Amino acid sequence: MKANICIGLCGLVFLGSPVAFCAAAADTKDERQRLTAEVDAAAAVNYLLSHERTNGAFGPAGHAHTDLAWNYPAVHALRLLQQPIPRPEECFRNGRGALYKQPGTHNPNSAWDIYQRAQLAVVMDRRGDDGLGLRNAWTVRYQDRKAEFYFQISAAMLKERVAPFCDLPTLAYWAEAITVAGGRIANPGIVREFLLARQLPGGAFVDAYDVTNVVAGDAHVVATAQAVFALRAVGGEVPRAPAVIAWIQSCQQPSGGFGWHPTSAAPSNQPDVWYTWAAVRALAQFGAKPANPDACLDWLNSLQNPDGGFADRPGWNSRLYSTYYAVHALQALTGDARGAIRLKQASVWRRVVPEGRYAIFHAYLKTPPGGPEMVEAARRLRLHFLGIKDNSPGTQPVSLSVARSYASEKGYPLEIISCPEQYGHKLTWRGGHPANHVANYLIPPELAPEAQAVLAAADRNGRKGLPWGEYGAQVIVPIVGLGSLFYPEHEYEMKNAYLVYDDGLAGGPGYNAVIGALGHPVWDWVRFFPYRERWQGQLPMVADADAHGDIEKWREPMERQRMLYLAMRHDLAGFLDACRQGRTVCVIRGGPDKAELAFYGDPAVVEYVKQRPQEWQWWK
Repeated sequence: MKANICIGLCGLVFLGSPVAFCAAAADTKDERQRLTAEVDAAAAVNYLLSHERTNGAFGPAGHAHTDLAWNYPAVHALRLLQQPIPRPEECFRNGRGALYKQPGTHNPNSAWDIYQRAQLAVVMDRRGDDGLGLRNAWTVRYQDRKAEFYFQISAAMLKERVAPFCDLPTLAYWAEAITVAGGRIANPGIVREFLLARQLPGGAFVDAYDVTNVVAGDAHVVATAQAVFALRAVGGEVPRAPAVIAWIQSCQQPSGGFGWHPTSAAPSNQPDVWYTWAAVRALAQFGAKPANPDACLDWLNSLQNPDGGFADRPGWNSRLYSTYYAVHALQALTGDARGAIRLKQASVWRRVVPEGRYAIFHAYLKTPPGGPEMVEAARRLRLHFLGIKDNSPGTQPVSLSVARSYASEKGYPLEIISCPEQYGHKLTWRGGHPANHVANYLIPPELAPEAQAVLAAADRNGRKGLPWGEYGAQVIVPIVGLGSLFYPEHEYEMKNAYLVYDDGLAGGPGYNAVIGALGHPVWDWVRFFPYRERWQGQLPMVADADAHGDIEKWREPMERQRMLYLAMRHDLAGFLDACRQGRTVCVIRGGPDKAELAFYGDPAVVEYVKQRPQEWQWWK
C-alpha cells in the first residue's frame, strides 16, 4: 500500500531540473506488515456490525458520532446482506443527525443529505418518514450556483416544496429522493430538458455548467448513471439507450473495475468501487451487465480486506462507504450480494510505526500573522510548525521575517513559513463549473531566484480561470515541485473531489492534501463532507485555521484543532517527509466542552497517537 503523495523538498527543484519524490508508505521494511485472514460474507457483516454505537445507530470507525452520512450506508449494506439491524428503532431515531444540521452552520441543507434521509427511511421500512414531506408533490427549480462556496437550499424553499438544483448531481439526488419516498415531481419536463441537453451523441452524460460545456472528454460514468437514475425516477425512457449501455460498458478496465471514463489519461481515471457501483447499477436499469461480468465480480471481491470490510481500491483501507458500494454493486450484478462474496484469503500490507523512531510534533496551517507576541502564543499552544496566512483579513501586515528571526534568536523549535489563501485564484471544474477558494499552499522560505520565478508564473496562471487540467499542470505541479502542500478549501461536489485529489496521488497534477479541520468557523470538515475520509492514509489531512484575525482572536480554533506529524525533526523537511510518508493525524476537539475527539489519518498512525496522549496532548 502506498501513501501516494509526491512532494519536492525545498531547494531541490530548479528550472529545467524538477525532482519529485514518490515514496511507499514506509521508509523501511520494519514500518509495514502483511495482514492475512480468511474472509467471506459473514466477515463483511461482522465488519459492518462493529460500527454500531451504544445508541443503536452506526458511525465511522474510531469515532463516537452516528451521523446520517454513516448510518445510512451501514444499514443499507446490512439489509442487502440479509442481516437484521440489531436495534432498528434506536438506529432510525439516533442515526439521522448531522453536524451540519446544528444551529449556526452555514449550510444545513444539501441534496445528498435529503437523498440519504429518503433512502434510510425506505430501507428501514419507513417510507415517507423523512421529516421533509417528500411523499408529496414537489417542483424542481434550477438555481445557478455562480461559483458560490455553498449551494444554498433554504428552509423556505423546503416549506414550499421547491427542490432547487444547480447541477446534474443535485437534480438526480432530488429526483430519486422524491420518487423513492412515494412523492412525485410536478414538472418532470424540467428534469428531462436539463438532462437531455447534457447528453452526448455517444450516449454518455456530462455534468456541464451549460450546454457549451458538453464535451466528450468530460463525460463521467457517475454523471451518466445519475442521469439514468433521474430519468427513470420521473418515468421516462433514456434516449439512445444502446449507446448509453455501450459507453458505460466501455468504462470497464482490464482489472474488471470501472474508471470514470473509457479513454481519459487523467491519473484519477482508475478503477474505483464508487465508479463500479454507479456503472453496474445503471446497467441494471436496462437489464444489462458489464462487458466482462466475471472480471467485475472478481475485482469487487478483491477489495475485501482481512478486517472483512471493502476498500475503495485494492490495498486501500476499509470504510463503511466503500463496503456499502461493493455490497450494493454485487447485489446489482448478481441479485445475491451475500452469495457473491466468496470465501477467500485476503492479504494486504499495512503500516507499522516503530516505537521511539519519531517524535510527535504539532502543526497548524493558515494561522494568524504577527511578530514576537504571535510566536510566544504559538509556543504556549505547543506548536512546532506554523503556515502563516500572511494575507489574513482584519490583521496588520507583519513581515514573516520578524517572526522567523525572533523564533531563531530564542532557539525555539518552531518552523514558520508562508501559507496564504490565494483569493485571486479561480478555475473551472470538469464540465465548466466555475470555482474559487481553490488555492492554499506553503511557500518555502529563501527560494532561489529561479524558484521564485516559477512561483510567480504559477501564481499568475492561477488567476486566469483555467480549466482543471490546465490549472493542475500550470499551477499545482510547479508549486508542489518547489516543496509544498497544495489544497483547496472546498471542492464543491463529491465527483470533483474524486477527480482533483486522485489526480494528485503519486505525484500527479492534482491536490496533495485535504482539509480535515477548518477553523473559520471551528468545524470538523470531514463530518461536513464525509467523502473526504476516503483519503485517510492516502493524502495528509490538514488542520486549516483560515485566520481572519490576530492570534488572540483565533485562540479558540487553535485550542480545538491540530495536525500532528511524526518526524525526526520539526522543520519543513521533517513536516513534508511526514506528509509524504503518511505519518500525520488531524485531531479535532469537538462539542461544546471540547470532549468529542476526532482523529483523521492512516489507522495505524491514529492508533499510535491515541496510545501516547502524554506525548502530544496540548490541553489539560
